[in-house]
Amino acid sequence: MTGFSPEIILFVACAYLIGSLIKGVAGFGAMLIAIPIMSIVVHPAVAIALTSGPVVVSNCWQLYDSGEARLAVRQFWPVLIALVPTSIIGSRFLAEVNPDKSAGIIGAIVTLFCLYTMFPPKFNLSLKNRNYSGAVIGAVAGLVNGATLLAGSILIAYLVSLNLHKNLFVAAIALMYLVGSIPVYVTLSYFDLYTREEIIVSTGLVFVAIVGLRLGRIIRDRVSQKTFQKVVTVLLLFVGMGLLFRAL
Repeated sequence: MTGFSPEIILFVACAYLIGSLIKGVAGFGAMLIAIPIMSIVVHPAVAIALTSGPVVVSNCWQLYDSGEARLAVRQFWPVLIALVPTSIIGSRFLAEVNPDKSAGIIGAIVTLFCLYTMFPPKFNLSLKNRNYSGAVIGAVAGLVNGATLLAGSILIAYLVSLNLHKNLFVAAIALMYLVGSIPVYVTLSYFDLYTREEIIVSTGLVFVAIVGLRLGRIIRDRVSQKTFQKVVTVLLLFVGMGLLFRAL
């Protein structure tokens, strides 16, 4: 990595501020918003590397704050075990593939997530089959996670289908994000896509994320969340389709 110009740093900071603000309002969307927007000006692998600081800090705190970390590990270990190797495989693809192609994959994932949000399917998984289904979900999510770090929609859909208590849900998704992201960052570091410069910028994004989350909490009380999510989904759909067409 040769360095970031002030313009790129400002663009990246604004992208993560928008993503964090939306997460503060809607409860999701920081990565889903920030990574596609950052991929407009930097290699998608670099965009993912830059999220390391906010992702690790926020999910460690979320996991601790939930009070259900141990229970989440006991109940979802098959997902975690499957996530690690497949995330490494996916991240190798991310590091080696053409930037336009990886941006196109991110665009496709974002577009599919938007369609899923607009037309959500209804299904329920039996708790008896949690280990088997968890391993399969973990493997699929790991490949998507490694290539894009946007496997959240797959993992969230899986957890929602189990009808978990909200604290266990929060702990489980934070644990899966954390366990899935670390192999990706390590692999990107191996390919020299996570250097000292990325670490410095990523550390700065932690403070940007805090500001965005706090602004989002202020907005949350003044705007209908349902309306806000619809607007965000439509805007995100355009971003995803733009990245998708960029690869064509």
